[in-house]
Amino acid sequence: MLVAAEDPSVSGVSGRYATALFELARDEKSIDAVKADLDRFDAMLADSADLSRLVRSPVFSAEMQSRALSAVLDKQYPGIAFHAIGLTFGVLAVMLVAYKTGTIRVTQNFKLGVIAATGGIALFYLAEMVLGFFHIAVPAINGSGPIGIAFSLFVVVIAALNLVLDFDMIETGARLGAPKYMEWYGAFGLMVTLVWLYLEMLRLLSKLQRRN
Repeated sequence: MLVAAEDPSVSGVSGRYATALFELARDEKSIDAVKADLDRFDAMLADSADLSRLVRSPVFSAEMQSRALSAVLDKQYPGIAFHAIGLTFGVLAVMLVAYKTGTIRVTQNFKLGVIAATGGIALFYLAEMVLGFFHIAVPAINGSGPIGIAFSLFVVVIAALNLVLDFDMIETGARLGAPKYMEWYGAFGLMVTLVWLYLEMLRLLSKLQRRN
């Protein structure tokens, strides 16, 4: 950890993630396995100049980098991206049916609960990012142990419930005759929630894969 903190080549954001990864691997007693994964990832970057440029360049958007990393994870854990997409749209279908049949009713308390939980998750991620600047990691949450998996399951559930809020907003807008631009706003909100749900599914599946 001292090497990561003092070596200027791993300072800043890269140093933060390197330190967090090392501490997580140390706590999980899987340093050799993580080293092997990193060697494979480094080999992928060496074999593909396009992938290396895509992952490292700030010119490319987070969406493009997300797709690239999904491809890398899919190569390391075959089928993981496909499974994450399938689960994401499966959850979308289930939540839509639950909303339309009234199984889940969007009451004021429901809205407050989901919004509060979503805000709490956002604050936690923000706090984790800030702590990372001081090389403080939360390995239990990011690891593949019971706590890490339980946290990811909780976030997936909250992301799924946000879909219900999106459905309600779109339906309410249509019923009240909202301006045309609100259609775009509703569709954009739904897309953002789906992307968030997909990324959390990917994160959960990668944790489950690491346990095997």
